[in-house]
Amino acid sequence: PLALLPADEPSRIDHETLVARLGGVEPIQLLVTERSPAADPLRLLPFVASALQQPGLAGPGGPALRSAAGDLAVPLLLQPGGTELRTPLFAELERTAAVLGLEGLRLAGPAVQMVRDSEALLHGLFGSLYLTLIVLAAMLVFALRSVRLGLFGMVPNLLPCLWLYGGLGLAGHPVSVATGMIGCTMLGLIVDNTLHLLHRYRELRRGCTRPDAAVAALAVLGRPMLLSSGLLVLGFATALLSRLSTTREFAVLACCTIVGAGIGCVVLLPLWLCGASLPQSPAVAGGQAGGNHAN
Repeated sequence: PLALLPADEPSRIDHETLVARLGGVEPIQLLVTERSPAADPLRLLPFVASALQQPGLAGPGGPALRSAAGDLAVPLLLQPGGTELRTPLFAELERTAAVLGLEGLRLAGPAVQMVRDSEALLHGLFGSLYLTLIVLAAMLVFALRSVRLGLFGMVPNLLPCLWLYGGLGLAGHPVSVATGMIGCTMLGLIVDNTLHLLHRYRELRRGCTRPDAAVAALAVLGRPMLLSSGLLVLGFATALLSRLSTTREFAVLACCTIVGAGIGCVVLLPLWLCGASLPQSPAVAGGQAGGNHAN
């Protein structure tokens, strides 16, 4: 939320000053139950000292607190960072506590909960993406009554997702909630052009060759498909005017996915349909026949 404030806003300046002086402003808590071996200071203090050497921790977050029941809460200060930095940090702290036999020690705090929720959300989004691909493939096969055409129809819709996540990986950009939603959200929109083209191709295929059917189907539907993709791009591009960075990021990736799907449907899919069974020219066929006769 601070990124939405003007650079000269006093609260934003104070926040940045605190972060620069302290190394961070978000604390986590090491919660230790009364009966845990970690309640012994001789075992807890070495663990805290080793934890403070981990990248991602800025230092102690204040004095340890003890509840009326005898439980301890040791605050540690986090350096600024996102889920990609804090996930391995929390995992390493929990692994070290388990190795040292400090049962009953766990991490708590809003920052820990946000990391856990983000991980669960991303796993759910990728699970939705896999389920969407399976359902779309099954429905294309059923609607077109052809396994071959159904699988062909999945390629131009799957390629943009592969390009998108592959590009993010090559760029070292972490997968966020916005980027994780792209796949399962956009597949339902970009599959329409593929279904229309393959349905038209299937009808024309009954009276002509595969290349002729692909060319005729593209001649009829090429312009409407380009217009449909262009309107989708314009619609999502309006979100670039948002002040929220996640909304702008989603808009850019959505537009790229639509453009990639449009290229796949208008260029790659007709080429594959034509190349599935291209007739050979008489010269090539005659040359092959002569070679076979000589052999």
